[in-house]
Amino acid sequence: MAPLYLETNFLMSFAYGQHSDTEPLLQQIEAKQVEIIMPEVCLVEALAAWRNKRSRLLAITSGYSEHQRELSRWQSVVDAPDASDMFRDLPVKLELANTTVLDRLLDCFKRLEPRTTFISGDRAWLDPAMRVSRINGYADDYICSAIIHDARTRSAASYFLTENKDVHEPTVVADLASVAVAVLKTPTEAMTKYP
Repeated sequence: MAPLYLETNFLMSFAYGQHSDTEPLLQQIEAKQVEIIMPEVCLVEALAAWRNKRSRLLAITSGYSEHQRELSRWQSVVDAPDASDMFRDLPVKLELANTTVLDRLLDCFKRLEPRTTFISGDRAWLDPAMRVSRINGYADDYICSAIIHDARTRSAASYFLTENKDVHEPTVVADLASVAVAVLKTPTEAMTKYP
């Protein structure tokens, strides 16, 4: 069975529930014992992305207590109490949602870990690879370079599931194809490769 390369976007899509087909794919990976290969930087990148998104969302609510107190004084305005409650409750609801997302992200890590081979940064391939800019963005370039390097060490064809539009550019697809890696766009498409 062909190995499947995954990257940060799959982890985040699963954690945030952005696509309904990530859970069925993860179940299929578990049931079919699909070999997963992932650059280890994807774990760190996913946690950092979660933390950054959480911080941005909570920063928006930093002044909400002042608005909540102001609205609570508007005794004769019918909708003011509801608006006041919304300002009071939003930071709590955001933190609950963020905790759920983190739990889902860690669950995804835990479920993938038994079948995942992680690609570590190795100076022997990292230095030359990083001198070739395939994609805008250091992390995305690193991930593609890691996958290309790893695929060169394997004899079997493999798949790379990524929602990153830059990876779907013809030059990047050609670089991946040159080492027998076919690019898949959606978890549903990936499921068809592992019936």
